[in-house]
Amino acid sequence: MRIGFWKISAGLLVGLLALYLVNPLGTASHDPRLRLLGIAPFSQPSASMAPTLAPGRLILVSAWAHAVSEPQRGEIVVFLPPEGEAAFVKRLVALPGDRVALKQGRLLVNGETVDEPYLHPAPAFGPRHGQDMAERSLAADEYFMLGDHRDNSKDSRHFGPVGRKAFFGRVEKAF
Repeated sequence: MRIGFWKISAGLLVGLLALYLVNPLGTASHDPRLRLLGIAPFSQPSASMAPTLAPGRLILVSAWAHAVSEPQRGEIVVFLPPEGEAAFVKRLVALPGDRVALKQGRLLVNGETVDEPYLHPAPAFGPRHGQDMAERSLAADEYFMLGDHRDNSKDSRHFGPVGRKAFFGRVEKAF
């Protein structure tokens, strides 16, 4: 007995729809490329990650990265901010359970100053890399995100920590 083209196509379509809805990679994105393939292109929308990522730069995001391992400090992540409609691209600087603070333009995680060679150069005069922030402890499933261009970045200093379920994936490559 031969199965018709339309029956095979319908079965494949139902299977892909089921896979999309199950979302086995756990990405917050509704982009079918991330949900079905685990990888998708995005465009860096702002200068908040300069000089690491210039505005308009094409980036490749992998949902597989966080499906097989936990997010790591220092990774560049695409996520949906709390009460946000557009995806943000920021550096993950603190993990659940960490204590994070900003003092005199320096990032402190668990009381230790973090070396950040990727930061946008600080202005010659005035405050170094934005405002200070009192130390705060992150709860389970809270991640702290900062832009590399701290003086031009809306990040966790403004909207607070981000939950793991808000992650689309890790930036794997920039073009």
